[in-house]
Order: sequence, then C-alpha cells, then structure tokens
Amino acid sequence: MTLVSPVRYDRLQEALITVVEDAVTPAQVAWSYGQGVFDATFPSGFVNITMLGGPTYHNQNHARGSILIPPTSVTVKVNTATAGVRYIITVNHFPYSYDASGGDTVTNIRDALLTIVQADTESPYSAATSGADSIIFTPDAVGNIWHMSVTSLMTGTPTLSSNAVRIVKGKRLFTISFGCFSKGRFPRSGAWDLAAKIEAALTAQDLVDLLSEYGVAVWGKSPAVDLSDLAGGHWESRVSFDATFTMESVFTRPVDQIEHVNATVNFTVPVGTTGEFTVDKP
Repeated sequence: MTLVSPVRYDRLQEALITVVEDAVTPAQVAWSYGQGVFDATFPSGFVNITMLGGPTYHNQNHARGSILIPPTSVTVKVNTATAGVRYIITVNHFPYSYDASGGDTVTNIRDALLTIVQADTESPYSAATSGADSIIFTPDAVGNIWHMSVTSLMTGTPTLSSNAVRIVKGKRLFTISFGCFSKGRFPRSGAWDLAAKIEAALTAQDLVDLLSEYGVAVWGKSPAVDLSDLAGGHWESRVSFDATFTMESVFTRPVDQIEHVNATVNFTVPVGTTGEFTVDKP
C-alpha cells in the first residue's frame, strides 16, 4: 500500500501565500529560498516565505488510531437548485463550495462543484459525473476517503468497502519564516511596514477563517528582527519574523478483521427460570 502524505503541504502553501498577498499587495510574495531581484521583478517589495521547521508532532508518539470501514465510492446528488444557497461538499475536512445564482440548474451546480473538486489535483481521490445531477467520488486507495459531508439540498450515498483501515489523527507544527525585503528605507514604507501588515493579517478574523478552511491554524509568532543591509549598490530594509502554524495529520493503514470467534460459555440459572444468551454481529 502506498502511504499518502499525512499532511497537505499544498494547502499550507496556498493558504499562506493567499493571506500574505491579501495583506501586502502590490508587494510580491513567493514560497522560495533566496532573495528576489528587486530592480528586475520586485519594484514594490518582496515577501519570501520558507519553512524553518516541521512537521513536528504536537502529541505523543505512540501507537493509536481507530478502526473504520471506508467507502469505495461516494455518490453526491444535487437534489434541488436554489439561488442564493451555498452548496458545500466536505471531503476529509476540506470544503468545496459553490454559490448558486438565478438560472442555475442542478446540472449547472453539479458541474461547478465538479470543476472545483477536480482542480484540487493533490487530493488522494478522483471525481466524475454520474447521471445529470450527481458526482461520484472514488478514493485512489482504500481509506483515502475517511470523512465526507454535504449541506442541505444534496445527499450523499456511500458504498462501503469489505476491508477495514485504522485511521490515525494528530497535529503537526510548522515554523514558517516570513522574510520581508524593500527598497524603502523608513519604517512607514519599508520592510517593517510589510512585516506589520503580515502580522496584522494573521490576526484578522476573515483571514484566520480563510486559513481554517485550508486546515491551517496560527499557533504563535516570534518578534520581528531587523536585517537591513547593503545589497550591491543599494541599501535595502529587511525584516524577518517566524510564526508557528498547526495542521491536522491524518493517514490510514489496512488492518485485519475478526471474522469468526469460537467461544464456550457455561452458566447456571435458578430452577424455574430461563437463561438467555445473545450474540449480535457488529
């Protein structure tokens, strides 16, 4: 069995870039190592995001987990088209949503949701049309779909596997560095200003909610450090600070099932009474 990465790094990367871009535009943002060439490509400043540490277990390292009979497929049907309603399909705690507008049919809504799901190319499952109003989700391997839910006006019907898996959940911590570069030399216009905007974004409720949709939570922040220096013939203001984030870690492994149990039970009942013993299949 090929082990799927327990952490969605693609979502961590996309979430952080989206939030930082919202805070520092028109400065440019990249997830890379090294420094940008400002005269050529970063005239308004540059924020460089890198990972310093992680993934680190927040909980204890020991055997754990719970047993699950996972689906081999799940069919999601759009039952009704209603303008102004947000249709949400959540797979493995990640939501795919579409806001219906006037004139949308169940097929339009189905197709819009399918496009959003298929754009998530890192997901360990595939999605395809089924009929005129449904999407069928198929895991790449048994256990790759371990959670699913839909909002009202839709229904989900799973087909369960005959095999069982153990699902192991935990939290991973990541230390992310935000390096801010600017040709501006003053706090109000240079790298200090970029750092302050990013720190503010990590406390803004709407942006924190956006991080949460990607499965990312802010854990803590370090003080900002001034690293201003000469770069070639130009003086640059540079500021760096670190922040800790947490993400859910989930992976599944196949396990054997108990199919038969042989047992001998001896018991005594008082005279005139009847003893009963019932075994139910789980």
